[in-house]
Amino acid sequence: MIGMTVGAMAFQLLVWLVPNVIGDAVAVAVLGLLLGPVYPCAQTIFAKLLPRNVQMTAVGFIASAGSSGGAVAPFTTGLLAQAVGTYVLHPVCIGLFVVMLICWFVLPRVRKRTE
Repeated sequence: MIGMTVGAMAFQLLVWLVPNVIGDAVAVAVLGLLLGPVYPCAQTIFAKLLPRNVQMTAVGFIASAGSSGGAVAPFTTGLLAQAVGTYVLHPVCIGLFVVMLICWFVLPRVRKRTE
């Protein structure tokens, strides 16, 4: 997950700094491929970290909190872009990737099964 997040940040930087429409389209496509597995991997890891008696409730709460974050971040980015300019989109995305990286780093490690 950390590798995919760093790759997503790299491709976001590529989209931001390289003024080429075709290159940007390819970079955004690869960025989407790198971000696609984040939600299923997070759900799997959370299911392994949580005890069985609270697993369903906690995973549902985590999913709803993630959806709320997915609504708040674009709203605040739009407000910021309206006030300052649209050039803030790429730095905000990179900042959100950094926050996601920090969240992945603070999660406890999941032990591999020895069965």
